Amino acid sequence: MSFGLKQSSYEAVLYVNRSKVLKEMLYSEFEAVLDQVVSEPAYLDETCHAVYLKIDIRLNIVAAVFFCIDFDKQGNADRRWNLPLLQMAESASVATELNGQGVRISCRSRCAVVSQQEHLWEPDLSAQSTMLAMLASSVKANRLGLLVEEGATDSVVPGTPNTPGAARAVAGAQHATGDAYEQAVASQQRHDGEIKRLNENIQKQRLYIASLKGRQEEAAQNLSSQFAREKEALLLQLEEVCCTLRQAQERNEVLSNELSEARQQISVQADDFERQVSANVNKQGVDFSALQKQFKRELQQKLIEQTSELKAKLDMRDVEAHYRDEQIKHLKAQLLESASSAAVHNTGMGAAASAAPLRDAVIELESKGVNFVLTLPAVRPINIPAADVDSFCVDPDGFVAARLGMDKAVYQSWIAHARNPVCVAVESEGCRCGARLEIVHPRQFVPDFSDRCDSHQGSSSCSSKAGG
Repeated sequence: MSFGLKQSSYEAVLYVNRSKVLKEMLYSEFEAVLDQVVSEPAYLDETCHAVYLKIDIRLNIVAAVFFCIDFDKQGNADRRWNLPLLQMAESASVATELNGQGVRISCRSRCAVVSQQEHLWEPDLSAQSTMLAMLASSVKANRLGLLVEEGATDSVVPGTPNTPGAARAVAGAQHATGDAYEQAVASQQRHDGEIKRLNENIQKQRLYIASLKGRQEEAAQNLSSQFAREKEALLLQLEEVCCTLRQAQERNEVLSNELSEARQQISVQADDFERQVSANVNKQGVDFSALQKQFKRELQQKLIEQTSELKAKLDMRDVEAHYRDEQIKHLKAQLLESASSAAVHNTGMGAAASAAPLRDAVIELESKGVNFVLTLPAVRPINIPAADVDSFCVDPDGFVAARLGMDKAVYQSWIAHARNPVCVAVESEGCRCGARLEIVHPRQFVPDFSDRCDSHQGSSSCSSKAGG
């Protein structure tokens, strides 16, 4: 006698590894684990491979979901874990047969929802694997104490084949006797065995194809991630080059302003000198025209020298700016080539995407006659070999300081002085002096002395007052 509604299926969760079942429980017990009512001391700070099984009343596996779950250092389950196991089991497609009955399977390669794939694992369902047989054997042992339908197992007469084809053969040979009957039964058994073997081979091939597809999708995802990282690195390099170009343009503008100021100062000095000479002529009777011609010659020579020097500096800045433009174009072309290679791979699902490293591109440019030269005020141009470009990009100040044979901190103070050669002394009013200074060679630069005018050199009283 039975009371209430009759249960038609059961839900169970098994903790497994690659070769055996570690623990069995009903799904209601697993829900207690998820609610952290019960902990799992055997899985402290580990990831457990588990299988959700839907079992009928004959202890046959109807569906299986191969999932993973994380446990913390106290053995409690991850509260964020929320896979809809029953829904996944019911929506899964039939993947194989077990004891003549189709089994729906959901695993990493057989799940279409990307957010669920990362919580699933891929079992070995090949012909040589014993995974499903191991699960079926554990369920049949009924260590969970499931209620089994009485008389559910079909009775089979010993020696009589239990297949539809064999039944038809037996029915056709009812009137045969002796050897004829046995031959008919044996023939039909061989026929049914061959059909069953072919069906199993077809199912194995389907599982193998699904596994290959999963591995191919994983490889494609890895290549896509690699391309994204390389693209980000190239974009960062491009941004650094653009920043360097902007700085070079700003330095060019500063030099142009300095040239204009120098011309104005020379013009003012010339006018003052002419007035002084005219005044002296009236007093001493000096030949003004001869002195004027001599002064013009000296002034013209001085202008030519200063103009040539400033023009050489501007030419070097123009060369540097042109080189930066060419490098930006090369990096953009390299980025486009990497994107094209990745697009071809995603279309063909076979070719590997790759992008030539920046260092190889630099070496290739050097082999074609392109030199990398760093220009600094009051210093001869510094040649940078292609092999040292990486070191220069990592620490430009440290690289140049080492080439000049000076301390990095002193070099940084000098470069700040070279970019804005004014007196940095702070006067009593709290503002800087700002007097224009000449740029000295880096090795001759002394902090808090070379970056001050004559009236503030060797004295820090102003700065001390401002600081106090």
